[in-house]
Amino acid sequence: MGEIHYIFDGIKTVAPGDIVKFTVITMGEHNLEYWGVDAAGNEEIPHHIVPTFRIIPGPIKYIEITEPKPGLYLFGNKLRDFDTVVLIGAFYIEATPIYPEGGCCKVSFYLNDELIAVSTEAPFSAYCAVKNQGLATIKVVADDCSMNIDKDTLDVYYFKFL
Repeated sequence: MGEIHYIFDGIKTVAPGDIVKFTVITMGEHNLEYWGVDAAGNEEIPHHIVPTFRIIPGPIKYIEITEPKPGLYLFGNKLRDFDTVVLIGAFYIEATPIYPEGGCCKVSFYLNDELIAVSTEAPFSAYCAVKNQGLATIKVVADDCSMNIDKDTLDVYYFKFL
């Protein structure tokens, strides 16, 4: 039987067997390096978790809709500031990861729960030219490659007839 060696936040631990489980409850950034040693004493090359990982309390916001902002738009061009978002004609939606170092893999864009585009590279954006007359909801859903999914929504007035 072999053992697992690991260094977690600078503290080295050796555990018998081929599986190690531990719980991390301390908030903030953490470092992990690990390697196995077989029964004959052969050591594998250490593995590093790169980048460091972070534990943040509570539900986390990963993504936010950054365009359009409140205002009156004609074919994607902002004509004036306004309290709400009013869109006439096709427009672009932009979503920005709040923690870009977290490795956002893809962002899906929806209008009234209908998928309109998927973006896999920053800057995450989509062109919306779906027919609509009146109130609509823009939704973005982000996947950060660690199986964390977040969404943001924005209610708008959107008019596109053709």
